[in-house]
Amino acid sequence: MTWPWVIVLAAGAYGFKLLGVSVATTSLMARWEPVTRHIPVALFVGLVVVLTLDGGRQITVDARLAGVAAGGLVAIRRGPFVAVVAVAMAVTAAIRAVSSM
Repeated sequence: MTWPWVIVLAAGAYGFKLLGVSVATTSLMARWEPVTRHIPVALFVGLVVVLTLDGGRQITVDARLAGVAAGGLVAIRRGPFVAVVAVAMAVTAAIRAVSSM
């Protein structure tokens, strides 16, 4: 996936959100709400995966992958988003600190 596609998909997600807000019929909004609710999450997950594993022509496995996995575990256990990010950052920082010794 390239950056132009990320931008196009983000604009599409924003367009769906704008459509949902601007259209006043509740039946249409109720029908599209599951789609518009999950598109930003899918885009965010895709961006995290690309930034975590992209090493050019090869997959990069380093402290970022462990941080994303730890944050994913918190998300699976239905932790708040702030906790997901904090755990991911803490695990990544801890692994980098230990590996640099």
